[in-house]
Amino acid sequence: MGIVSARHVDHVGLVVPDLDAAIHFFEQALGALLLWRVGPFEETPTGVPIDNVSVAMLRLGPNLNVELQVFVAETQRKDAPSNIDIGAGHIAFFVNDLQAAARSLRENGAELLKGPIKAKGDVKKGEEIWYFKTPWGAFMEILWRPDELPYENHTPFRLHQPNDSWADEG
Repeated sequence: MGIVSARHVDHVGLVVPDLDAAIHFFEQALGALLLWRVGPFEETPTGVPIDNVSVAMLRLGPNLNVELQVFVAETQRKDAPSNIDIGAGHIAFFVNDLQAAARSLRENGAELLKGPIKAKGDVKKGEEIWYFKTPWGAFMEILWRPDELPYENHTPFRLHQPNDSWADEG
């Protein structure tokens, strides 16, 4: 089952309109660490013709690498996808204090959407979520949940549990 010889998920990738601005937001608002950046260079790894690409890799907390990419291509759609569009995604951050996290995000240029809202469905009873948009329009989420959720009564599998705040990690 799964990808033969796979060890772990290495990173998630996001296409952004301005690499410098996205790196700044990830560092200031989300606490990411810039690991490296390269480009611009010509490459067409997905078969779509592009003029050039620039890439940055950031570490986000103790267990996630995020690759930010900027493509220059004649056929590129410039509008950010809605959170309901096929192919759209988001990153969710577990926080200890939704209100404090929301204030910090707002102060760093995020647009908070309606929230916090109670998660729907009995299997997630007790979870609270709050979506926000980055300055370039990507959707992300902050959430809090109790130590145990009702879904745990029906399966031995568990969500990855958060560490303490990653702010103290090197």
